[in-house]
Amino acid sequence: MIKVKRYFVLSVLALYWGGGYCSEQSLKFGICETQSNCERCIESFSFTLVPDFPSRRVVAIGFDKGGKAIWREYKKCQMENSENWRCTGFHGDYVSRNGIVVLEENVRTYYPQRGLEICNFSE
Repeated sequence: MIKVKRYFVLSVLALYWGGGYCSEQSLKFGICETQSNCERCIESFSFTLVPDFPSRRVVAIGFDKGGKAIWREYKKCQMENSENWRCTGFHGDYVSRNGIVVLEENVRTYYPQRGLEICNFSE
């Protein structure tokens, strides 16, 4: 846990010093059973997302519901600025509008066929 926090701080500082002028954004989401009102989730995640506008990438640092540390880098993101962007990831598209991030389904998302849906949770 301490190593993840230390790495996170170093990543943020590197983005600032690299000219990314990043701002942290938070996202909590779950992959939940359809029609469960987002109460029965098979997976859930809590990410801090750090956009790097000049490099067109976003770094996601966080934990899954079991507490396992996660670090992912999404490259080739569609970016208007550091508050308005879209990155395609494993679970769907991470979308930031005015600094508010949500996870949305995309063409590769198979959740509806498995009776699952994406649930975005407020902080």
